[in-house]
Order: sequence, then structure tokens, then C-alpha cells
Amino acid sequence: MTTEHQTMRQRVAAINCHPAQLEGEQRAALEERIRRRLPGYPDQYVTQYANGDADFALWLALVDLRLTRQIWLTHRDIADRPWRDDYDAGRDPIDAADEAAEAEAGQLFD
Repeated sequence: MTTEHQTMRQRVAAINCHPAQLEGEQRAALEERIRRRLPGYPDQYVTQYANGDADFALWLALVDLRLTRQIWLTHRDIADRPWRDDYDAGRDPIDAADEAAEAEAGQLFD
């Protein structure tokens, strides 16, 4: 396997796991990529959305990246979703976002 493929696998693994499971280098690289894509990360996410919990802020940022790609919404647009419960249960952010997007899209088109 080439180095390029290994790097891509590491990126995908980082996105598809709970932030508490990330190691230092892997987390730093992921956070840097998120900073380039999401205005307000990390400051706004940590202070306004995650009540000072940096891991939860990263998790929400990953949810938002996924949701905006799928249905052009963020976790704030789906306020009735128990995001903190999903995080506390150890759900990976991609699965939680996919489930929320499916439910939200169903409501939009019913």
C-alpha cells in the first residue's frame, strides 16, 4: 500500500470515530482540516455549542461537515436531535449525522 493510501485511510478513520479515541497527531491533523472548512471552529463550537467541551465540539464539527454535504444543514438546524446523547453514547459522528439527515430529509419531502 502506498503512503498516499495509508494517509487517506488514516483520515477516514479519524473522521469515522469518536474524538475521545483520537491520538494527538491524528487529532491535530483533523482539527486543522476542520478549521479550513468550518468558520467558527474551534472557538465558536467550544464556547457556544459544546459548553467548553473540546471533544464534543470536534464531534459536532464532524457532524456539521457531514450534514452540510448531504442536506445543507448543520446540527443547529436540527435542534430536536439529542446530539449530546449521541456523543455520550459513543456514537461516531458520521453515523449520527447520517441518521439525522435521513430523518430530516424524510420530513422535508413528506
